[in-house]
Amino acid sequence: MTIFINIQPATILTMQRRAVVLLARLRRALNGWVAATIAHRERQASSFAVRQLDGGGLDNTRLYRGPIDDVVDRISKLRKRRGLKQP
Repeated sequence: MTIFINIQPATILTMQRRAVVLLARLRRALNGWVAATIAHRERQASSFAVRQLDGGGLDNTRLYRGPIDDVVDRISKLRKRRGLKQP
């Protein structure tokens, strides 16, 4: 008694398609992970560089640290005018 298993060509194509989709998703996930790691390392490097500079060095290099700098400058000027202690 012999049992023959016939696999339809459509089934093979479906399995191939699923394998390709799985590999594409895996590649996309790996690329995202690598990109996140690179971005994290860049943030660490820039944070380290900013810590190495003093306040005058930031003005001389024209390093922009974000919109919060303007707010901090305004608050410090206001505190000086009012005679409040700097934190």
